Amino acid sequence: MAKNYRKSNYGMNKYSKGIVYKYADESITEIRFEDISATDPTFTEEAFKELKAISNELYHEEDVSDMHYYKYIKATLDGEDAGNWVSTKTLEEEFFEQIENIQIKKELHTILLTKLTENQRRRLLLHVLKGLSERQIADLELVDRRAVHDSIEAARKKIKKFFRIF
Repeated sequence: MAKNYRKSNYGMNKYSKGIVYKYADESITEIRFEDISATDPTFTEEAFKELKAISNELYHEEDVSDMHYYKYIKATLDGEDAGNWVSTKTLEEEFFEQIENIQIKKELHTILLTKLTENQRRRLLLHVLKGLSERQIADLELVDRRAVHDSIEAARKKIKKFFRIF
């Protein structure tokens, strides 16, 4: 594993032989093909390569999403450092951990990714998960509160077409 990539899950995963995950406490777990095949002899190297490719893709998407988030939201929350309220998990990850039914989770994930705009998704999740008011989100994004309100309401209406949870 190259030392330059230790701060990025994507970089660590891409440049290691195994699939890597860095926990919030900075500890690292790496799972290699040999680890899995030792317990499951039917597991193939091709299957491991597919998993590795999927994990690389997911980590890359996460890095791109994080880059966009930090590029466009440069503000503080009530005068505090934004790092105090930003968790190590993405907003989507926190939201999906709260949903127990896997089928609903899959359908909601599809709706969030395909039916909502990036602004609608981000603003809805900040409001629902972090409990931020429309005014706080507007201040963070340097936009009018009405734009935030309209985004959240549009997201709710789109989701209501499929579910009755908001």
